[in-house]
Amino acid sequence: MNIATAKTLLLRAVRRGGWGMPGLLVVLNTMHWQRNGTLGLGDVRDSLIALAAYTAVGLLMEYQRMREETSAGKPGG
Repeated sequence: MNIATAKTLLLRAVRRGGWGMPGLLVVLNTMHWQRNGTLGLGDVRDSLIALAAYTAVGLLMEYQRMREETSAGKPGG
């Protein structure tokens, strides 16, 4: 996979996924901060792990969609 394809894949995944997951993490961290009065490094780490997992799944799903579009456009595919 070249750089242009990776960039296209990332942009498509962000466009399709939107800002829902980062927004949800902000809301959950804000609620945690209001309840406990603090946000530790463990909370930040957990949020970043969740965001990375969400991004990885989104990229894999978008890659599958791109492959299906490409194979549908080929003759005999």
